[in-house]
Amino acid sequence: MNKYTTDEKLYLEAKQKYYQGNPIMTDREFDELEAKLKSAGSAVIHIVGFGDRNLKFPHLTPMLSLSKYQTNKTSGKPPIEDATNWMKKHIIEKQEHFEWTPKFDGNAASLQYKNGKLHMILSRGDGTKGRDITDKLYHQVPKTIPETADVEIRGEVVMPRDIFQKKYAKEFANERNLVAGILNKDVTPETKSRLKDIVLMAVEIKKIDHGTVKYINIDNLESWGFNKQYPLEKYWVHYSDFEDRFYKMEEYREKRCPFLLDGFVIKVAEKYRNQFGENSHDPNWAVAIKFSPKDAVTELIDIEWSFGKTGEYIPIAILKPISLDGTVVKRASLYNAGYVLKNKILPGKKVKIVKAGDIIPQIIEVL
Repeated sequence: MNKYTTDEKLYLEAKQKYYQGNPIMTDREFDELEAKLKSAGSAVIHIVGFGDRNLKFPHLTPMLSLSKYQTNKTSGKPPIEDATNWMKKHIIEKQEHFEWTPKFDGNAASLQYKNGKLHMILSRGDGTKGRDITDKLYHQVPKTIPETADVEIRGEVVMPRDIFQKKYAKEFANERNLVAGILNKDVTPETKSRLKDIVLMAVEIKKIDHGTVKYINIDNLESWGFNKQYPLEKYWVHYSDFEDRFYKMEEYREKRCPFLLDGFVIKVAEKYRNQFGENSHDPNWAVAIKFSPKDAVTELIDIEWSFGKTGEYIPIAILKPISLDGTVVKRASLYNAGYVLKNKILPGKKVKIVKAGDIIPQIIEVL
């Protein structure tokens, strides 16, 4: 008897490829697969990361995933009811405002400080242990902080979009995959030059004192020397203002954010987080709001068929090349044969595509 079902094997493979910087499905496809497994009671969603013999160094505290609410991928309508209800359920001691910060589409990292000195920087790894990437990021983080207890600072390693477009877009599919490759390789003259183009955006501080975890206000990050070049956006938002602030965050993503952004994170104030605690998969005091993917309209030229991971033949749309979110798109997923028949998809049709991740985009509407 097989240990895992087909969906579970696909989920674990997708997770491994994601952390290696070579995703096999879009973010939305992965989220939908995870939701399917969660509803079925599968235990694999609690397996963070993947088996990697290079994951030798333990995090001070587990690096968990985030629960999330999705923006409608066709209409772009934000998850107002779900998000508002979540905030209402997390009101404590009349604290009706919540911390909002960007959700960078990068590679997670944790920095460990002991006795006020930088000890080690780790990749996310499997959430329990990570790779030592200190040599990759040592040049751009503070070497000391004004805290004597053990401190863990969480962040995302990203690359500015303008630098990626100018120097790397012709060679690499996207910033996230490029950064993952840089962090996973030994330091060579080539990677050394690329290290100058990556940035660590710190987003969370934890102090671990005699086994007790205390969350520290992230306003301290700037005074400690973090995020100097790119200050971290942070807002305190009342639960009734979700829709208005959502569109302002979306505008920030489109016009002002220097990095790829796939959403934002809503968090309970630091002093209340331990009261909500964590489960085995995610913290109960935070939720991610995912933006809808960007779209464009182009023409379908042809349809190719490939043998998919689940044993089915998968139709792939061959498109008239079009620029979408910084890359030229020539192919897109058509899901399955039923989708092609139902939507009468034929060469010559105009289609709307989205880039819901960083591999083959998806067709969401036949025009």
